Amino acid sequence: MPVIWDSHYYLPVDGPTWANAQDNAESLGGYLAVINSSEENNVLTNSFISESSFHFSVYMPGADDTGAWIGLTYDIDSADWVDVLGEKQGYFNWAPGQPDSMPFHAINFGKANTIMVFDSQGYWPNGTWNSSYQNQSVPYYHRGIAEVPLS
Repeated sequence: MPVIWDSHYYLPVDGPTWANAQDNAESLGGYLAVINSSEENNVLTNSFISESSFHFSVYMPGADDTGAWIGLTYDIDSADWVDVLGEKQGYFNWAPGQPDSMPFHAINFGKANTIMVFDSQGYWPNGTWNSSYQNQSVPYYHRGIAEVPLS
């Protein structure tokens, strides 16, 4: 279910990889969601946590988590997290033990690391973030949250 918040329209987009989800968000005139505050993180978590297309069991029977690609990458050159608009990220909501793959995945896979918002049914707190690598295509990370400016 799409949501409007702070002059932006948020809606699910297909992946399965982060890069595919970003391309699909761009085709709508936007980008993968850039989360800049706890309020925005809470709005998106509460709006999409029950979105059945984000539920991992759709892609991997038995899984009970939900997650979505968002617009944040790890830039090896600057050693900073940057958003899809090229800005250094100031707000983070990492899950315990995260980020856990910097710069390992970026160096070994030659790709920027990216993150997802999760509801992990108790494993991690709802709305926290997990690091991953950009073109990871596994059975359960299939969709992203697009952010489309309204003005």
